[in-house]
Amino acid sequence: MSTSHYSKTSKSNRIGMKMNFDMVEQAYIELLEVEPYQRILVKEIVHKARVPRSSFYRQYGGSLEVLERIEQNLLEALQLYPNLQKSMDKPFDCFRAWFESCEECYRAINAVAGDNGDPYFARRLKGRLVQQITQMMVDDRLVPEQMFYYVSEALASMCVGLMMRFAKDCADDCAPDPSNLATMVNLLRIAYHNDIAGTPDISAERLYGESVNAPIWNLD
Repeated sequence: MSTSHYSKTSKSNRIGMKMNFDMVEQAYIELLEVEPYQRILVKEIVHKARVPRSSFYRQYGGSLEVLERIEQNLLEALQLYPNLQKSMDKPFDCFRAWFESCEECYRAINAVAGDNGDPYFARRLKGRLVQQITQMMVDDRLVPEQMFYYVSEALASMCVGLMMRFAKDCADDCAPDPSNLATMVNLLRIAYHNDIAGTPDISAERLYGESVNAPIWNLD
């Protein structure tokens, strides 16, 4: 996470994230909601963050470095598998925790991955997810073959696409339960296990997660 010396806000969740972004990073996110990242100037950031310009340059080389710090923080928070922050390694639990993390920082996601943000962020995130999902599937005792890699790419793309929609719905206060999204993604993984790769040599708990004996959708 960022090692900035700026103090953390006591109301960080007011902008849809429970992460420890500092005042400069939060100011940048708020600016990013209304103007493209290429146009954001240091003078705007320091004015909104209410920090001296000299203090800003002790921590950042410029406005783009603030964006890079925010993206690094998001990439760290959106670690899918294994979920080191919550000590999880069961796929369904990891998918659910991942969408919960998206919910906790939805405003930062909307800003960074939105129209005004970095067009390459989603690609960077997907690349990391592909690596993590590939490891998940290896841990599922699946043998890498052609469809193995297609499914890994499809799961990563699905996660990113759902994240984008989910973050927007969080902003509108109409988002579904993260468990529903986790189930949706995990169904593709289950289908690959059962219909393409053959009978999985893993426990039902690992394959299905807590939903093994539960309804597919949690609509409460």
